[in-house]
Amino acid sequence: MTSQPSDALSQHDSERFDSERFETPSSPVLKRTPSSPSVSAITTASRRFSKVWDHTPEYLESGGTKIITSHLKEHDIDVSSAQEPRTTSIQSNIADAFHKAKETDYKRRCLSTIATRALDPAIVEQLYIQWITTCGVSFCMATLLEFRALLYYLNPEIDNWLPNSIPTIQTWTLRTYEAQKQQIKREVQSALSKAHFTVDL
Repeated sequence: MTSQPSDALSQHDSERFDSERFETPSSPVLKRTPSSPSVSAITTASRRFSKVWDHTPEYLESGGTKIITSHLKEHDIDVSSAQEPRTTSIQSNIADAFHKAKETDYKRRCLSTIATRALDPAIVEQLYIQWITTCGVSFCMATLLEFRALLYYLNPEIDNWLPNSIPTIQTWTLRTYEAQKQQIKREVQSALSKAHFTVDL
């Protein structure tokens, strides 16, 4: 008598479990058709085993950003990569170095007996000083063989104009500082209104 309810319960459970289709990674019944014929799924996408995906359409997936970029351009939203402002900044620094080089009239000694015109020594000096002062680079960087090897690979004529001594680099830095200080003084003196400076020491 007591075994009949348990037999009925086990039979009911087995019928319920048989009626449900469980999807497992090894199950062969995972072929899903899209709800719309115009929408297809990429075959390389990861397989989804949740029952939710049996009732939702599968969309075409792509890892690219072309569609997003095109959509933003349709709405006149400027999409510029990180490389564009970096390139613009580099070009601006080089143009500034050209301008400063024209304002200086220092004599620069060529370190080689072979005359070359590919590099302008004034521009080399301005760009090098701007680099070491902005980035806090040591004066001895120009004496390191590894650094000079890199510059030599980029342009072999750099050895003709980049000094290999720390005192010369210091002289470059000081005279560039004095030239910039005088330039700032002239700009402040030519201002239309008074300029007030506060220095915290």
